[in-house]
Amino acid sequence: MIWHNRNKCLFDQLCKTPNGLSRAVASLSSDYATFNHSVEGNTSGSVTRWVPPEDGWLKINVDPAYYLHSEEASIAFVVRDSNEIVHKCGSKKVTRVGSCLHAELLAVLFGVEEVVDRHHPNIIFENDSQNAINEIKQGEASLSEWGSLVFDICSLYIEKRGEP
Repeated sequence: MIWHNRNKCLFDQLCKTPNGLSRAVASLSSDYATFNHSVEGNTSGSVTRWVPPEDGWLKINVDPAYYLHSEEASIAFVVRDSNEIVHKCGSKKVTRVGSCLHAELLAVLFGVEEVVDRHHPNIIFENDSQNAINEIKQGEASLSEWGSLVFDICSLYIEKRGEP
C-alpha cells in the first residue's frame, strides 16, 4: 500500500495523507482477514518472510512497479547482509519500459550497477520473477528481446566478482 501510494504520487501526483494511508491500510488488512477466513481449506497460515544470506554474503532484492499505459516503471533494490543490516538501497523512475520482464531486468541491472563498486565477491540476488531469473541463468545465450540487457547484467556481475 505504501509503495502504491508512492508510485501514485510519483506518476499521477495523487498522494494520500498519512491519516488517509493509515485508514486505507487498516481497511485492506480487515478485507484480507475477512477473505482469508472465507477461503476453505486455508489452514497453513504461513507468511513468506525474507531469508538472510549466509554469513559473508550480501543479498540484493529487487522489485519493479510497471505501468503499462505510460510504459514507465519504478525500480528499487535493497542490499542486506546475514544480520539483516541494509548496506545500500535505492529507487528510481525509468521510461520506455516495454513489459514487466523488461522492468524486472532493469531492476536487477540497477542493483548490480549500484554494488559493483563495493568490491564484495559474495553477492546473491533475489527476485520474484521466475522469467527474469530464467533469462539471467541463460546469460549470453538469452535470445529474448531483452538479451542485451541480460548480457549487461551478466557482464557486470562477472566483472564484480573478478571472474574471467
